[in-house]
Amino acid sequence: MGCEVEQCCCGCSLKTGSMVIGIVEAVLCGISLIMAIIASSAISILRDSPWEENINATKEEIEDFQSAMSALAILLIVVAVILAVQVVFAILLACGAGYEKPSLIKSWIIYSIVYFVVTVIMYIVIASIAFGNNQSGSGAQSLVSCILGSALKIYYIIVVRSYHLQLTRQGAGRSIS
Repeated sequence: MGCEVEQCCCGCSLKTGSMVIGIVEAVLCGISLIMAIIASSAISILRDSPWEENINATKEEIEDFQSAMSALAILLIVVAVILAVQVVFAILLACGAGYEKPSLIKSWIIYSIVYFVVTVIMYIVIASIAFGNNQSGSGAQSLVSCILGSALKIYYIIVVRSYHLQLTRQGAGRSIS
């Protein structure tokens, strides 16, 4: 019925491990969210600044650059939205673990599995494109990042799921008594 662990790494309890995973994820995603917002703003300012008068470029090259900057700003906004959602789910995990609320923990598990699958697909596509463009170094880097990140995320999901199962078993035992 799936992999289950009795404790988190370093011998700490599943509750503590789940809380740490939630808090660390919330902090790191929050910092990344702030960076994405700042980068998107900076790119928008760069795109709209009157710098084109000071360079030797054709009107077409300037328009191409501005289009690329607009696309990058939009991409960063999408990343910011995804990060904001991750922060919310990470906070739900930390609160769910702290207050022993399995429903809050389950929402993080479901989101994390969906996010994990999408991320793995994205890394595979990026690696395929890199290998297809004879950039084997970039493709290999993408695959290594995918493998390492996936191993860590799978472990986090196993720890949190184990804690969720522990809480639901305790809840079932309490309601019977």
